[in-house]
Amino acid sequence: MRAFSLMGAWLTGLTAVAIAGCDSADPGGSGAGTGGPLCPPTFADCDSDPTNGCEGALETSVESCGACGVRCDAGAHEVPICAAGACTRVCEAGFADCDGDLASGCEAELSSDAVNCGACGVSCAEVCAKGACDVTALATGQAQPVFLALDDASVYWGNVGLTPGAGTLMKVSKVGGAAVTLAEGQLVPRTVAVDATSVYWVNFGAPGGGGGAVMKVAKDGGAPITLASDQEAPWGLAVAGGAVYWTSASEILTIQGADPPAMPIVLAGGQKRPLDIAVVGSEVYWVNTGTSGDPPSSDGEIMRMSQGGAPTVLVSGLAQPSGLIADEAGGYLYWHAGGAILRKPLGGGPEEVFLDALALPPWELAVDATTLYWTTATLLGGTVSAASLETRRETVLAPNQTYLWDVAVDAEHVYWTSVGDGVNAGTGAILRIDR
Repeated sequence: MRAFSLMGAWLTGLTAVAIAGCDSADPGGSGAGTGGPLCPPTFADCDSDPTNGCEGALETSVESCGACGVRCDAGAHEVPICAAGACTRVCEAGFADCDGDLASGCEAELSSDAVNCGACGVSCAEVCAKGACDVTALATGQAQPVFLALDDASVYWGNVGLTPGAGTLMKVSKVGGAAVTLAEGQLVPRTVAVDATSVYWVNFGAPGGGGGAVMKVAKDGGAPITLASDQEAPWGLAVAGGAVYWTSASEILTIQGADPPAMPIVLAGGQKRPLDIAVVGSEVYWVNTGTSGDPPSSDGEIMRMSQGGAPTVLVSGLAQPSGLIADEAGGYLYWHAGGAILRKPLGGGPEEVFLDALALPPWELAVDATTLYWTTATLLGGTVSAASLETRRETVLAPNQTYLWDVAVDAEHVYWTSVGDGVNAGTGAILRIDR
């Protein structure tokens, strides 16, 4: 699974706001002339205890900043810091001093303040949610939602769950209301797809292997059906022409008819960790992410296979490509690799860089007739972004998002999943914004 480190996230969120005064007690001294030890200039024997020497670090101690007994104070949502013997205050992650008044501290909560949304002075027409203006939360309190899918009426997604086997397959109406559980007890649900009557998903299985499966359930509920069991780490999923296609650790598979007792058919074996898959007509496309490592190897590929034929390499030499989608109407495949978004004509022709020099690496992609959308791969401060297919000019639709994953689009809105804050249970959400 792809994951992010929390290391340094708290410090990254701190924003310096002002150099403030300090409350002074008895300044004490360096110890010279008081019977204490003779201390270096930046240290002092502030507790008058000769057994621990010059314990007062005057350059960095918030209790003795610059001199013994000089304590650094902080206001609401502030953290006191002593730097070079002077007191300063920084804001807690997610807060800012937008009114410039030290007495009120860091009063603005950037994740929800409609007049300081994501940054001081960014005013929303209606509401601020997760640091973005006018974002609607269709479902909150979710346990690590990742991939999602849409139909005309609803949004569907899988919650990974907080413990093994606690995953769920969910849906919520696009007009709002309570989220509905369609399936419980799932083992790490991943990619989700829909057709006219059913919702399909893959269970990635246990981290050490085992439990991988391809599943489906009726949109209006009922007993989940296992289409294929004993799959090795399935990831990508597509439904087309009444058949289901998916990727496993090294194979591309299908079930024609999408109903048991149909048996899975291996379309291609010996693949290099295939992930995303797309089907356009009789053509099956997928991405081989290649060999993992640090730095990543450059043996990733974009693959194509005409059903009944042999796999063909469309693009090679990629560094861990991912996020493959097919724009059938526009005639392109899109994916990302090495921090850039690339594309290649479905009908043949050279690949090209669609966007590079992006501020944050892309994660999952979606496309409509005019615009490409993507989420970014970062725990805090992520974005939902878009670029015109014509001008390729990047626009940030929702800044300051938390642990983004998938994105999808319909005629009116852009939808995405927020896995959670990485610390607290049940902080995931399904969000949307007007196009």
